[in-house]
Parts: sequence; structure tokens; C-alpha cells
Amino acid sequence: SLSITRARTLADGETTLVLRDITETQRRRSAQAYYLANMSHEFRTPLSGMKASLELLSENLGRLTQEEQKQLLSSILISTTTLQHLIDNLLEGSKLEANQFTLRQQDISFDIMLMEVLSIMQPILARRQQKLSLQIPLQSLTITADKTRLIQVLINLLSNDSKYSPQDSRIELKIEMQEQEILIESADEGEGIPETEANRIFQHFVRLESNIEPDHSTGLGLAVVHGIITAHQGQVGVRLRTDKGSIFWFTLPMQEHS
Repeated sequence: SLSITRARTLADGETTLVLRDITETQRRRSAQAYYLANMSHEFRTPLSGMKASLELLSENLGRLTQEEQKQLLSSILISTTTLQHLIDNLLEGSKLEANQFTLRQQDISFDIMLMEVLSIMQPILARRQQKLSLQIPLQSLTITADKTRLIQVLINLLSNDSKYSPQDSRIELKIEMQEQEILIESADEGEGIPETEANRIFQHFVRLESNIEPDHSTGLGLAVVHGIITAHQGQVGVRLRTDKGSIFWFTLPMQEHS
């Protein structure tokens, strides 16, 4: 796509034009408009689920068994978590786009932070009968980081793994201590990310087409992951698994707990 930025008529009657290539700008605007439109779907789905569950509880509370009540409350919890996840990504994505993103770093226990992530993800994974396999070091880890933002990174990656993996599949989360950093990898059993798209998917409003199920993603999750990890002086990337699926990874500066 080209845009005329200046036109000038010469003395001999000829006209000169100055053109600017706006292909990427147009692509970005179209993608942004597409995903902004999909936000209504993203918000409507968990809200509808919450409304339906609350109506059932309100109208049939005296007749529902304890197990039925537990299932409805679990559905409400998942919908609430999904909404919070969407709002967090929208807020952080806006800050990153406006260059107003800052960190609140402190010494935190990676193990305790991981337990918080797992408690949030457990009902989401259970809904799709997915299992989470953990490989973690035996010794405790202390890192200097923004705890809230790192929780968001892990939830983004694990939610992405869950969404693009089939039901009753296994998601693997591996934490490995290296000399000066900690390496975190999350592996799914989905279709996999083509190598040609490995860098593009971390841009704002980019979503790859999937044949698994209709997807109305906002396209912000991985861009937020990239922004948060980069702000922590870490690196982030993705590679194909040898069998099936993708491995998303990131690194963080590490301090060994004494």
C-alpha cells in the first residue's frame, strides 16, 4: 500500500509525487481493528457463563446437590479468572504501546510465586481434562522481579498452551537453573508454531490461524509476555518440539537462595 505524501506541479506542467510505503501501517491498523472487534466476543463469553451459573444458583439453590453447587461455583471462578486475565493484558498492552510500562521489583521466592500460578490455572486445565507436568529444581530460587507481572507471564503462556492443545493432553512446565539466569519453558501438544512466524507472534495484535477451533483472541497475550520479560532484562522465544507442539521459553536473571 502506498500513500501520496506530497504532490508538486512543475513549470513544464508535469506533476511529481512523493510516495510512502504504508503496507505495514495498513496491516497493523487492520489487525488492530480486527482484534479490537473480537474483544466483545472475548468478554461476552465469560460474562455469559457467569450469568448462566448465577441464575442456576439463584433459582435452584435449595434443590442443587453439593456437587452441582461446586461445579457451578467452579464455572464462575473460571469465568472470573478469564475476565481478569483479559483486563490485565489490555492494561499492560496499552502501557507497553504508550511506553509507560514500569516494573516494581523486589526479591521474591520463585517457588511461592509458582504455587500461586498453579492455583489459578488448575480449574482452567481441569475443564479441558489437561494435565500439567512440572520439572523444577530441588533448591529454592530467589529472583529480583515484579511478582505480579511474572505471574501474568506464566498465566499467559500456560493459558495459551491450554487453548491450543487438544483436550486430555499434557502441558509441561520446566524450570532450569543456569549459571547466571533461570530458564523457564512451557511445552504444549498443539499444532506448533512455524519457524517463519516465531518472531512475529510476539508483536501486538498478531494471531496465527488455527484449525483446532474458532479463535477470537485479542492477540495481546504474547506481546505482553515479550514486553514484561524484556523489561526484566530477559529473553523470550519459541521453537518447535521434536514430536508435536511448541515450546515457549524465557530467561530471567537469577540469584541463588542462601
